[in-house]
This record gives sequence, structure tokens and C-alpha cells, in this order.
Amino acid sequence: MNILKKYLSRSNASNPISEKKINYEVTSQEQVDFANEAIEIFNPVLRQFGFNLLKLEITEYGTSIIWIKDKCYIDFSGNTHPHDAPAYYGIALGEFKEEYFHYADVDCVGLWRLKAIQENIDNVNDTPFPYGADIQPSLLQTREELLKYGKSFLQGDLTDFYIARKQEWKQLSE
Repeated sequence: MNILKKYLSRSNASNPISEKKINYEVTSQEQVDFANEAIEIFNPVLRQFGFNLLKLEITEYGTSIIWIKDKCYIDFSGNTHPHDAPAYYGIALGEFKEEYFHYADVDCVGLWRLKAIQENIDNVNDTPFPYGADIQPSLLQTREELLKYGKSFLQGDLTDFYIARKQEWKQLSE
């Protein structure tokens, strides 16, 4: 099922469901293809863990998709802006402190950090942004990494997440 066509066709783009929005005058096809495939691959899995889609935003150079469950969120984002080269995408796992969702860098950690801790490796980063036929294989690999390294977070056990976030804060304060 094409989530973007279901919720956001050109005919109803001015009346989006929830916070899902696309500005078709400036949105690149590469971002639409990427976001559509990401929703198709991640939404069914995250719903199994109780996460619900909160936000979908696609711009000329970026995609932001956010799922929430209780006070936890998963922020999936991609960036192809030339000033931020190389193009990348990544997943941040977070916990918000207010009674409503509010994103803050200090409240989340990248999936790459959980991978680095669990695999005891130093050099892990966000994933290069895929284009065309590379989108699906890349996102399927990232989904497998989320299920492997972020499974405790998905299940509501934030122990590994707190360890990673404490390590992140320590590095930021140095």
C-alpha cells in the first residue's frame, strides 16, 4: 500500500491527516520515494510494538517521520541538502519529558550509538542516503538493525537507551 498516496494525494494535499504534509512545489521525487518506502517498511513493524505514526514531513532535501509510544519516540530522518554532504539518513530513539511530544537532541540517541555499544566498535555513523533501486535494500537492512540493537527500546525496556544517552551526554560535555 502506498501510504503517501493514501493520505497525501495532490488533490488533498491542502487538507492532510494529522501532521503529515508535503509541499509538492518543492518536494523532490527522491524524498517522496524514500519516505514512501520507509513508511512501508517501518510502520508495520513499529505498530507491532505499539508505536503510532505521529508526523510525516517531506521537503525538497529532507524527510522526517516520527512514531510515538507513551513517552518514547522514534525519529527517522533523511537529508540530501548539498551543504550537509554527504547525504545520509538515520534513526534516533528518544524519550520526551513533557506531557506532549517535543523533540530535543539531548533526549535521544542515534541507533548507531546503540550499535556501537553493543558491538563494541568505535566508528559507526548514520547510513548513506540511498537512491532508486538502493532504497529498499538499505531500509530493510536498517530495519533489521533497529530490531537487533533497539529491540529492548521497542519493547519498553529503556536500560540500554539510558546507558547510550549517558555516554552521549558525557561526550558532549567533554
